[in-house]
Amino acid sequence: LSYEQAATLPCAGVTAWNALQEGACPLQKGAWVLVLGTGGVSILALQIAKAAGAKVVVTSSSDAKLDRARALGADAVVNYRDQPDWGRQVLKLTGAGANHVVEVGGQGTVNQSMTSLAVGGEIALIGVLSPQGDANLRQLMVKAGRLRGIFVGSSGMAKRLNAAVERHNILPVVDKVFALDEAKAAFDYHSSSDSFAKTVIAL
Repeated sequence: LSYEQAATLPCAGVTAWNALQEGACPLQKGAWVLVLGTGGVSILALQIAKAAGAKVVVTSSSDAKLDRARALGADAVVNYRDQPDWGRQVLKLTGAGANHVVEVGGQGTVNQSMTSLAVGGEIALIGVLSPQGDANLRQLMVKAGRLRGIFVGSSGMAKRLNAAVERHNILPVVDKVFALDEAKAAFDYHSSSDSFAKTVIAL
């Protein structure tokens, strides 16, 4: 990997790995994974899931970003702007629901994530990009599902991720690289709607 590619792994990569491989029921071949959005954690989760032989649904409000996700191996995509009830759409696409959900939205999206969940599935709660909303946990109870909070992970997880990256030749997606004196522009770009996967500042 380049330094820029490798720089995506310690935080976003370990978070995605933890979400999919380090819970009570690690990801199995043939399982369905739902990733919300096309940010750094979500795109690395897509790549990790595909390397493990899973099937992946990606959500976004941008058809162009969904096309990029398909090019990276996404089996199905949902534009949540066109499909406001996207949890039910994921159920329809997967047949029985997602076995793993990489939930980066938070309070505002977790109800839809629970709707999309398969019986016995797990939601890895990672982000709070959408902090407003009321979660109805009854759906989780009815589906015998699990909600697991994720905050990056351990050095052991990083080593296991690195081994998987090498074994499967996973190439992390770097959307744009900025020089150190362009740091403000880098943060502005990363926060914009144009951002996809990871933005890197090169030292």
